[in-house]
Formats: sequence, structure tokens, C-alpha cells
Amino acid sequence: MVRVVEHDGHAPGHAALWLPDTGVLLAGDMLSDVEPPLPFDEITGRTDVASYRAGLDRLAPYVARAAVLVPGHGTVTTEPLRRLEKDLRLLAAMA
Repeated sequence: MVRVVEHDGHAPGHAALWLPDTGVLLAGDMLSDVEPPLPFDEITGRTDVASYRAGLDRLAPYVARAAVLVPGHGTVTTEPLRRLEKDLRLLAAMA
């Protein structure tokens, strides 16, 4: 089974994929270890920290249960909570 987790964190229309049978979260353009959080709305050209934070909040329950996190950019990790905590700290510094 695959569950689509819709969120507009990075940009409108983005989504992640949750594979509960294997504990794998395919995070799309979120939770990268090589890029900082990019809360940028390409349509308006503005930074949107609140939407990115809402996207992280939407992904948080899946991150908490994930054994493996696969970001769209960066490396795969078996410590997804650390990646989430890092992004939350970076967003707090942007606010």
C-alpha cells in the first residue's frame, strides 16, 4: 500500500509518499540534508515560512513512524526525526 500525503510545504501541489508496510517515507522536496528548507512560493515570489512549517507538521506523524526517510535531494537516512528537528530549528531561525 502507498499513501499520498498532500502538503503545500515547499510549493503548492507537492506531496510525499508513505509506505506503511516498510516504514519508508518518500519526502519529495522536504527534509533534505543538503539544502536548507526552501519556503518559497514560486507563484508569488515570496518566502512562506508558515506554509513550509505546516508542511512539516503534516509530515511529522509519518516521520515519527518512519524507519527510512528518502528526500528528493540529499541522502537517505534511518534517523528521520533528526532531519525533521533540524528543519524546524532552521525555520525558527528564519521567522
